Amino acid sequence: SFKQNFYCDLAQAHETSIQKDKSDVEYIKLNLESKADILEAENETLLEQNRSLNEKIEEYNQSIESIQSEQQYQSGEELDRSNARIEEYTSAINAAQKTIQDNEEKIQATQQKADDLRPRAAEIS
Repeated sequence: SFKQNFYCDLAQAHETSIQKDKSDVEYIKLNLESKADILEAENETLLEQNRSLNEKIEEYNQSIESIQSEQQYQSGEELDRSNARIEEYTSAINAAQKTIQDNEEKIQATQQKADDLRPRAAEIS
């Protein structure tokens, strides 16, 4: 009776160990997939920010064009104020373009990381 119970307990322990190993592997796989999903979500946020910045750049360019068309009727102090506004818009455009460029570099880097994680997760079984 002892011998039979001992071997049954060993078999059960071995089966439990296999199940635990499998759950650890599944956890690792899920963890890798989650990391890839998070990176891709970050990319979506950056892409949305770039779209918003591009819209602002378009608005700034339209404002500059509008100011420039009015400048032909301006002189003195008015002309100085409109030139200052153009400089402000130009500065804002440059800052937005720099942010877009930085975001695009981040997107490429994080997409590469996500692309590296997906096959690693797929290999785990």
